[in-house]
Amino acid sequence: MQNLRPTKLSVFFGLGLFIALSILSGPSFAGDYDQQIKELKGIIGRHPDDVDSMYHLGKYLAWDSRHDEAVKVYEQLLGKWPDHKDAQLGLAKAYGWKGDHPRAIRQFKRFILKYPDNHEAQQGIASVYLWIGDFENSIEYFKRALTLKPNDVYDLKGIGRAYLGRGDRKTAEDYFTKAQIRELRKTPLATVILYTVFALMGGGVVLYVFRRWAFQRKKEILLLELKVIRASLTLYYQKTGKYPLSLEILTQEKFRPPGEAAERTFLEGVRRGARGYLVDSFKSRYYYNPDTGGVRCTVKGCENL
Repeated sequence: MQNLRPTKLSVFFGLGLFIALSILSGPSFAGDYDQQIKELKGIIGRHPDDVDSMYHLGKYLAWDSRHDEAVKVYEQLLGKWPDHKDAQLGLAKAYGWKGDHPRAIRQFKRFILKYPDNHEAQQGIASVYLWIGDFENSIEYFKRALTLKPNDVYDLKGIGRAYLGRGDRKTAEDYFTKAQIRELRKTPLATVILYTVFALMGGGVVLYVFRRWAFQRKKEILLLELKVIRASLTLYYQKTGKYPLSLEILTQEKFRPPGEAAERTFLEGVRRGARGYLVDSFKSRYYYNPDTGGVRCTVKGCENL
């Protein structure tokens, strides 16, 4: 029978493909929109009822992180043309990006009532729920979005992050893996070949890049876990008027959420070390100050998250 054990060459070959996927799926960054914004404002100054220019002005302002201005433009547009579909959706996104999550959710829901098959809206409200730590609703809306666009990588990763927030790491990893497979399928063959050659050229370089990818992956998980822990600390303080003496107390003491009959602990689905302490995605114990409620990671490169 043929020997199917992996050789060093095959391991590096596979890693090359894996790294190609990771690099290609990295974030893209928005550019500088000052020129477009200036031009659109000039057009609107000459033609105040140019609805298309108003919509694009709101869009560019939102992309440029000038969310208050974007909201104002969208609201002015909808005051004149209340049925403008793209502006309705743009307003919901702008509310979410500026951190006005209750308004964002209301606007997304109004939009979804009119356009239930709109993928962007389902994905948008799912993202807002993820940002505020409402993982149940986030999963529900991401799955709705996924039924409309079954191969969407952002939806798969969003579901994974929400399950991670719930503490279900196994299901989270399943969705992260599905997302990576979809990304690989979309990768151009020429790029795959390029990174395959790269993998074969030097195992040390490949392993270095792979370790950097692994670090970033753990860092992404850490950010979400810190957000969950900090939200739990805030809730504990609101309920008791003080911060717990240790993070582990959050996993022991209970409260009753509004509208629910059963009690639940302030923090669930956390990772613990050998001595029972809460540890992060790097398996390091969190630094915690019970006087201020401050919590952070102690791993080099992640201290300021």
